[in-house]
Amino acid sequence: MKYLVPIDGSKQSLEAVEYAAKLAEKFGDTTITLAYVIMYEPYFMDSPELIEKNGQAKATVVLDEAEKVLAGYSGIGVRKVIEHGSSAADKIVELAETGKHDAIVMGSQGLSNLKRFLMGSVSTRVSQYAPCTVILVR
Repeated sequence: MKYLVPIDGSKQSLEAVEYAAKLAEKFGDTTITLAYVIMYEPYFMDSPELIEKNGQAKATVVLDEAEKVLAGYSGIGVRKVIEHGSSAADKIVELAETGKHDAIVMGSQGLSNLKRFLMGSVSTRVSQYAPCTVILVR
């Protein structure tokens, strides 16, 4: 089995990591891909270098924290991926397609609570367009 677990540093994304790990233990022979998307907002592109530097630093911290959650489980392969884009949902769907993942396990809410009222939540968009099963963790 191949699980894609998008993370953003929120409590719910770490709970999704834990949930994916429990599934992996039950089914065995599982690889979990931890994915972090560095967001590029077109209207904030004054300093792309600064966005990249800050994004990479945060991605590293968040991915390492999620990897620590998985360290308590045995027999799970772990991959860490950092992507860039203006839509986290689109990148997650793209990763699921190209990686031929069996399921996406993600938090039902992330750090972008305000955005969902303006543009629709990431989890909603992913669940609508994903090429595989989507498990939302509350």
